[in-house]
Amino acid sequence: MKELYILDSSYNPTSAGCNRLLAFGLALQKKGVKVTYFYLFPYKNKEKCERYKDELCFVYLWENSPFSNKYLNTVRSMRMFYEIMSPEIPVYAYSLLNCIYFLRLKKGIRLYHEYTENPVVVGKIGGFVGEWLYRLYKRTIPRLDGLFLITPALRDMYIEEFGADPNKTFLLNMIVDRRRFEDLPELEPSATITYCGILSEFKDGLSVLIKAFAMVNEKHSKYKLRLVGPFLDDVTEQKLRSLVRELNILEQVEFTGSVSPENMPSLLKASKILALARPDNIQAKYGFATKIGEYLMTERPVVLTRVGAIEDYLVDRDNCIIVNPDDVCDFADKLIWTIDNYDEAIKIGKRGREAVIKYFDSENEAEKIYKLIFE
Repeated sequence: MKELYILDSSYNPTSAGCNRLLAFGLALQKKGVKVTYFYLFPYKNKEKCERYKDELCFVYLWENSPFSNKYLNTVRSMRMFYEIMSPEIPVYAYSLLNCIYFLRLKKGIRLYHEYTENPVVVGKIGGFVGEWLYRLYKRTIPRLDGLFLITPALRDMYIEEFGADPNKTFLLNMIVDRRRFEDLPELEPSATITYCGILSEFKDGLSVLIKAFAMVNEKHSKYKLRLVGPFLDDVTEQKLRSLVRELNILEQVEFTGSVSPENMPSLLKASKILALARPDNIQAKYGFATKIGEYLMTERPVVLTRVGAIEDYLVDRDNCIIVNPDDVCDFADKLIWTIDNYDEAIKIGKRGREAVIKYFDSENEAEKIYKLIFE
């Protein structure tokens, strides 16, 4: 039987990357591959995956660890995984910029790697140790058996700056597990504009969305803004809550905190509009927000900014509504247009789901992994 080890940092049930890997595993399992996930250190509450225990295998290397420190746990878990690895079973390492060099040291191992962000922005740690690990990472890239990257810009960067082999470097699109959005109840959506994700200013431009909503609220006072997810940090929380108070929209804005992956599809579908105000920065240039696929699967109108590879797949007023990045007025105008023309916007939303099936289906993308590793 074909087998694959997938190595990730921790199991975070609200993480887009975590759900991405699970979707790949389920698709590979359908093709007869036994997939085992290994996690190096625990997330906040030592969460474990309960959803797919009958279909996938999970090993929490941090279990029974005497350490509470993340870095000591990582070192301990890496040593354990190093002993588990064998030439017969390929290894698929997700992100893990600071660890992948040490996996490559074991002889005979087939090592595959995926990255979904610019590693300088997401993954690289500071200081002398971080710089040293980053150099080791760059040295490892040309020696991989396969490399998967989420956008053409990121692929070009790895080839030009890291020396990745173009013949072993492939695009692996953002994906959605469609099963999570099947058989959702058909409820009348509430007058709500919803964002989901880690509440971050740099990554997703939450202040732009809040300011735009304040302008919308002047014309459509019945609408609410729902921000779903944990704050990136205390500073971000203080800044966003202060902004809501300053704009005098406390009653219209809801911070829900984290929502489970099981409940997220229904929550999104219960909203009239889904929004993402991602700014035009280096992270957006090289990455692709996974939440976009989940938004589109709901068949609700999606209002999002023109950044990165968005227009390689999506078309303004055809399958989504596209906004100029970092432009509060334009975002507000597009939200108001969506509300005022909601019958037309719903048709756009339905075509958005068709775009997901065409470009972002998990089984189609997992086929790329299967072919490279097993064929």
